[in-house]
Amino acid sequence: MIERSIDEACVTSTERAVLKARAYLEQHGLNQPLEAALWAAVAGLELKALADCEHALRSNGVLNAVGFNHPLFREVPVSALSAASKCELATRAVAWLEQDHPARAIAFLADVEYPHPRAFALLERARVALNAQGNHTLARDCLVRSVNYAPLKQRPSLTSQAARQLLDAGDARVAALLEPIIA
Repeated sequence: MIERSIDEACVTSTERAVLKARAYLEQHGLNQPLEAALWAAVAGLELKALADCEHALRSNGVLNAVGFNHPLFREVPVSALSAASKCELATRAVAWLEQDHPARAIAFLADVEYPHPRAFALLERARVALNAQGNHTLARDCLVRSVNYAPLKQRPSLTSQAARQLLDAGDARVAALLEPIIA
């Protein structure tokens, strides 16, 4: 029933692209407020085209002023995305976010096929930004994630640094981080 409602509401491929981009961004926690420029970039549209599609989706009852009228209007399009589609949407999101908002861009790393050096650099920029904002918990998460992307020569020292921070915070992930070294 939801799929049929979406099909009826999204008459054009552009409207479907806008819906998928919005659903994908919200799935990654970027929804309140969702910047129109980001949404347009991820949908692959200009702002005017996005505004026209958003108006149509609101008129058809899929969206309201703050997001989706029902969670299934978000979940159904996201569940239908292929890995290639997720990669394309994530690549657009990271391209738009990485310079000014690296901490927000890292939410998309799992779906982006970035080479390790680029992912590592993004995680490092995000870690620095988060530490500067005083968000040491998320900065620590960036450090832990960066171990997997770090150049081989840096991995031992980063692993040690991450393990110390996890131990200091009483975070149980320290065992999983150290398992490859201990095993």
